[in-house]
Amino acid sequence: MSGAPEEVRLVRTAVVLLDAAASVQLLPNAVRHVRWRTVAPLGIAAALTIPLGGTLLAALPTELMKRIISAVVLIFVVVLGSGWRYRRRRTAWVGAATGASSGLLTGMAGIGGPPVILFFLAGPNPAREVRSGLICYLTMTQAVAIVTFLALGLLDLESLWRTVILAPVFLGGALLGSRLFGRVDERVFRAVALTLLALVAIAGFF
Repeated sequence: MSGAPEEVRLVRTAVVLLDAAASVQLLPNAVRHVRWRTVAPLGIAAALTIPLGGTLLAALPTELMKRIISAVVLIFVVVLGSGWRYRRRRTAWVGAATGASSGLLTGMAGIGGPPVILFFLAGPNPAREVRSGLICYLTMTQAVAIVTFLALGLLDLESLWRTVILAPVFLGGALLGSRLFGRVDERVFRAVALTLLALVAIAGFF
């Protein structure tokens, strides 16, 4: 079986570049509130598995990739929507496993956020610190993903061109979301976001 076609790879790398641009835009404010003792181990573990995810992206058949991604998204939608929280102590092993799984998903499909979101929500950290930790973590992992894609030949001029075309809308949305942080009812935002993710995941199966 052949790997994912060029179209899938182009879209995937363009998404990583857009995510990286959005994270860098939000980074200056985030670094003032981040707890590096928590974020750094996650980022190191993720950096070790991102190349494996990128290799799988280049090797796995398109339909299988779509179904894997859709299944993972649906699982996290259900978990996040249920309000479930990891209640046990966040040990170094838990952090390493979270970072590793997130890195694998980042390399494969750019959806490394959900495992880390669940990890942060398990702690007592305030919302601003959680948000800052996520932004810094995603910036670190996206940088590794870009280097990985360059090494695997998955990043080319067409990916960059698509990124340039989509960047104004994407970055505008990220900036708007940043301005609305803390002003919009969290329950409404969560419901809308999870519904959209579920619809996209279901569509991915068909």
